[in-house]
Amino acid sequence: KKSRVHLQKALNALGSGTSPSTIVAIYAGLTGCAAGLGDDESVDECLRNLRGLLRGIETLEVDDAWPLQLAGELLHLRDKARARDAYVLALEIWERLGHSKEVTQVRRAMERLVDNRR
Repeated sequence: KKSRVHLQKALNALGSGTSPSTIVAIYAGLTGCAAGLGDDESVDECLRNLRGLLRGIETLEVDDAWPLQLAGELLHLRDKARARDAYVLALEIWERLGHSKEVTQVRRAMERLVDNRR
C-alpha cells in the first residue's frame, strides 16, 4: 500500500517536461501495486496508459517490465484477461530489452493462462 501511495504522489507531481520513461516506470509500478490490492479499475487505467506510452518510447528499463510481470502473476488466478494484458506488456518490454530468460518465463505464464493451469 505504501508503495502505491508513493508512486501515486510521484505521478501527481510530474511536470510537463517529464520524460516518458519516467512515466512508464511509475505506471508499471502502479500496475503491480493495484493488482496486489485487487484494484481492477486502477489496473485497467494503468495498462491503458502504458499501451499508449509504449508506442512512442524507445528507452525502456528492467524496472518497466518486472512490475507488469508481477501484476500478471498476481492476477493469474482471479482474472485471466487482466493477467494476459499485463503479461503482454511485460513481454513486449522484455523482448525490446533483449532479456530472453524473462521472455521465456512470461510466454510460459501466458501458456498456463490458456491451458487453465496454475
